[in-house]
Amino acid sequence: VTGKYRLVGGICGYSLGGDILNCENKGEIHGTFQVAGIVGDSEGLSANNISYVSNCKNYGSVSQTQGEESNIAETGGIVGCNFNYSIIENCYNEGRIIAQCGWQGGIVGRTFYVVQGCENQGEVENIATDKLIYNIGGIAGYSNGSIYRCKNAGNISAASTTSTSTIAGIAGTINKSTNSTLDQVEIEECVNTGNISGGIRIGGIVGRLEREANVFSCYNTGTISGIESVGGVIGVTVENAGKVSDLYNEGSVIATEKYAGGIIAYLRISENTYNTGTVSVSSSNSTFGGIIGSIDTSYISIDVIKNSYYLNTSCSKAVGNISTLDTTSSKTSDEIKNLADTLGDAFKNSTEGDGYPKLSWEE
Repeated sequence: VTGKYRLVGGICGYSLGGDILNCENKGEIHGTFQVAGIVGDSEGLSANNISYVSNCKNYGSVSQTQGEESNIAETGGIVGCNFNYSIIENCYNEGRIIAQCGWQGGIVGRTFYVVQGCENQGEVENIATDKLIYNIGGIAGYSNGSIYRCKNAGNISAASTTSTSTIAGIAGTINKSTNSTLDQVEIEECVNTGNISGGIRIGGIVGRLEREANVFSCYNTGTISGIESVGGVIGVTVENAGKVSDLYNEGSVIATEKYAGGIIAYLRISENTYNTGTVSVSSSNSTFGGIIGSIDTSYISIDVIKNSYYLNTSCSKAVGNISTLDTTSSKTSDEIKNLADTLGDAFKNSTEGDGYPKLSWEE
C-alpha cells in the first residue's frame, strides 16, 4: 500500500468513532504522513464513546519518506496517530519501521490516549541524515497519553547524530500537553530488552520526560548507547516532570561525550531504584554515575534521589558530579540481591537468573 500524503494504513486509512478488531497485515506500507500497518489515524468521539484498535498484528514493513508535512509525520507498526478517546490494546508488531522524520514507534507514531498490553519485536530505524527533529520509541515515538504493560524487544537506531532527537525503548518523549484528555499521563509496568543507539536524549524506557508525566514500575535490560544524555531508564527529565519511581536497569549504558546514568542521564528524580548495568563515557572530562549522570544543584536538591542504589562494579560514583551518595548507594552483588524489602512494595525477591529483585508484576 502506498499513499502520497495523509492517512495510509494496511487495513484502514482513517477511523473516527469505529473499532478495528482482530486484523492482520503482511503487506508493505509506504507513505509520507500518518503511516501504519493497520490504521493511519484512529480517533474516538468522547470519553463515553471510545474507539478501539484491539488484537491486531502487523508483519509488514512500514516506511515513511519526507513529504509536505514531514516534520510532523507519524509512523507506527499498528497506528500512525492515536488521537483522543482511542485505545490501542493487545496489539503486536513484527514489521520493520523505517522513517526519515517526525514521530516513529513500533506500535504507534504518536498517541494522545491509551496504549496497553502491546508488544513490538520489529526493528525501528530512523534514516534521516540531516538535522531534523524526531522522536523514536519501541512502543510510541511521542506520547501525550499513557502506556501500560507494554514490551519492546526490537532494536532501535538513528542514523543522524546531529538531529534534535529523543530515542527510547518505550516512548521517545512523554508529556502531558494541553491536548491531553487524561487525568494521568504515565508509563507503567513496561519493559525494554532491545538495544538502543543514537545521538542525544536516549533511554531504556523514556528519552525525555516532560511536563507532569510519570514513570512507574519499569525496567530495562538492553544496551543503551549514544553521544550525550544516555540513561538506562530515562535520558533527560525536565524541571516540571512528574514522579519517577520503582525502576531498575541491568543493561550497559554508554555515552561517547557526556552525561550517562544507570537510571537517569541528566537532571533530577530517582526514587526506589537500582542499577546493575555498567555505565561508561569515552570522554575524559564528562560526568557519569551509577544512578544519575549529572544533576544541577543550583535549583534541584540532592534530596530528590531517594532509596536508590547501584552495583559497586558498574560505576565509581552514584552521581557524576556529586560524591555525597557514594558510600550509601554503592552495593555489592549480594547486597543488591537482598534489597527487595528496602526498595518497597513494588519489588519482590527473586531466586531466578542473577537473583536481583524483580518488580512485583513480573512473572
